[in-house]
Amino acid sequence: MSSRMGWRGRSPLAVALAWLAFSGCGGGDEGRLPTVRVSGTLAVEGKPVSSGTIHFQPEKGPAATGIVKDGKFTLTTYNEGDGVIPGKNRISVEVVTEVPTKDGDTTAKSLIAPKFMNPDESGIQLEVPQAGYSNLQIDIVGNSPRINEG
Repeated sequence: MSSRMGWRGRSPLAVALAWLAFSGCGGGDEGRLPTVRVSGTLAVEGKPVSSGTIHFQPEKGPAATGIVKDGKFTLTTYNEGDGVIPGKNRISVEVVTEVPTKDGDTTAKSLIAPKFMNPDESGIQLEVPQAGYSNLQIDIVGNSPRINEG
């Protein structure tokens, strides 16, 4: 992969791991806000995403991140699969595919509008209940998100 591309050229896994590192993952339990389990599916134009990442940014506290594999994700804030801080969350997603460049390298090409990669611009907000979600469905259709709280 070319080093000129910055974060946009990185794999979804690398972006997710960096997001977790910078959002307060790890350490002891002191100061941790409670989380609720959230899992679900991510699709683009009705088709499950083969790979990507999804982030939930609460009003207060660290973000939760999930790796999307074959359309399915489970979110993590502190420990694997522990979920999201309940309440209002802004959501961002990355769905990219690797495409070859003219010089034989590869670059990442987004399969969705760039606005969806930024929680402040994506337009996707969700009030996560204390019960969490076991089948949250998010579908990016054109320039609009569709959410089914299942």
